Amino acid sequence: QELSASPTSVQSANADIDYGQIPGHATSAADAVKACVQSLLKSKHPTWVQLLRELWPPEWQGKYSCPVVLLVMSLYGHPEAGARWYAHLEKVIREELHGEPVDGHPSSFWIPEMLIVLTVHVDDVLIRTRD
Repeated sequence: QELSASPTSVQSANADIDYGQIPGHATSAADAVKACVQSLLKSKHPTWVQLLRELWPPEWQGKYSCPVVLLVMSLYGHPEAGARWYAHLEKVIREELHGEPVDGHPSSFWIPEMLIVLTVHVDDVLIRTRD
């Protein structure tokens, strides 16, 4: 599948950090916890994975020796996981936070209701605000 995320540029990330140095402004960073598994995989090509024994339901114990299950969530390491995560996050930013893309700054969004610029780099989020 043709999937990609538009990674932020070094210039955009530096602009966010620099903006936070201006008196009355701030930049904060956060790591999206369990980022990839927040989005569905939705792959055209099914991926089957072997589950760790610790994740088996009790009724599987003694019944199976090497069960595999269909991968439904975008597990980190899957070739499509990063792009699926980014598509999921972008949808949330646009639809729930009413974010608008910032021209010339890939993966950066202006959220007028909160007066913030949010920049995404893989599973890290930079937010710049005015105090």
